[in-house]
Amino acid sequence: MSMGENTLPRTVALLGVRLTSQRLPHKALRLVRGRLALEHILERLDRAATVDEVVVCTSDEPVDDALADAAEQLGRPCFRGKGDDVLCRFYEAARLYGADLVVRALGDNLFPCTEHLDRQVRRHAAEGADWSTTDGLPWGMKAEVISFSALERAYRCAEDTSDSCDLTWFFDQPEVFRVLRLDAEPDCLRPDYRLTMDTPEDLVFLRALCERLDKDPSAISIREIVALLDASPDLAAINREVPDRFHDPVYRARVNTRILDTPRR
Repeated sequence: MSMGENTLPRTVALLGVRLTSQRLPHKALRLVRGRLALEHILERLDRAATVDEVVVCTSDEPVDDALADAAEQLGRPCFRGKGDDVLCRFYEAARLYGADLVVRALGDNLFPCTEHLDRQVRRHAAEGADWSTTDGLPWGMKAEVISFSALERAYRCAEDTSDSCDLTWFFDQPEVFRVLRLDAEPDCLRPDYRLTMDTPEDLVFLRALCERLDKDPSAISIREIVALLDASPDLAAINREVPDRFHDPVYRARVNTRILDTPRR
């Protein structure tokens, strides 16, 4: 595991992951090239030069016992907390592991791009951002960076944290937080490519992509992925039409992301 750069605040990657997906149950425990998707994601995050520690961050519900067992078998630290109250779970995990900066990674994103993540962490720290993201990457390759102070404020001052699975919506509020949005490197701008793993079609696509590249998923670079998909429209088409819940206005409308001026918890 890489150790974060000495000049940066302590940076902890929290891998938010559960087994309750309705569209693709137990996705993190699916096999890709003979190993768990969970293992591939953790190994990719290990490659980030700016990250000091990577922690599996799941729920304390019995359904996720298998995730905790898998983390233990892989020799990985695992934090267990509330299920749908992800703000609470991430806040408690970040506090326990002494994070100054939190990298929010997701268990359905097999290919977090550590090249862009490292650039993002450095810029986030240099500019004193509360929350940062990189726009334009293939869907499923970006991660978010959150300052612990902002995470604590969001948790303590959010009007309702009970349904906070999509943390992005709580922090992407420039009127409340110092938001930093970076653009992907020009040769990596492919927002229409879908590399997340949320449906059976996604799993078929990711397995096919890894087989064609014939490399360990943790070692595949973003430029290798982009080059393959640019040259293989048949491959990119496998899951191109899958709708994403993140862009569902009905779902978003029912999540209360209001941050109050005074603490509620």
